[in-house]
Order: sequence, then C-alpha cells, then structure tokens
Amino acid sequence: MLKSVLERRLLDRIGLSSIVAYTAAGILLGPVAGIVEPTNKLQVFLGIGVFILFFLVGLDEIYIPGFVATLRGRFFLLLSCQS
Repeated sequence: MLKSVLERRLLDRIGLSSIVAYTAAGILLGPVAGIVEPTNKLQVFLGIGVFILFFLVGLDEIYIPGFVATLRGRFFLLLSCQS
C-alpha cells in the first residue's frame, strides 16, 4: 500500500492518473513478486474492480448533463407510449 501511495505521488508530479500507480502496484505485488496468490475469492474482487474501473473510465467520457437529458426524454417517451 505504501508503495502505491509513493508511486501515486510520483505520477501526480508527472501528470498521470493515480489509477496507473495502483495498477502498477497490483501487478508488481501479484504476479511478479508472488506476494499475493490468486484464489477464487480474489478473482471475484478482481471482476468487481475491473467493472468499477471501466465504469469510472466511461463516466469521464460521457457528458453527464446531455446524458441525463437524453434519459429524461426516453423515459418520458416510454411513459407516454404505455398509456
């Protein structure tokens, strides 16, 4: 954990995202150093983590006010079609 925090501070100075530091720390602590062995429970957390990572990356790419306006329009259309 300390290693990832130090990497994050270094990458902040360079201008890269902290996700890069945490990913690099996970790679170094997991497969490379063999400190953490993969188990079934760990694979579940891995899947959840990858899902959350992709969700957050997608949020950066979406213009939220436009997305909400589009959803409102479609929701209104759905309600009007059901009556």
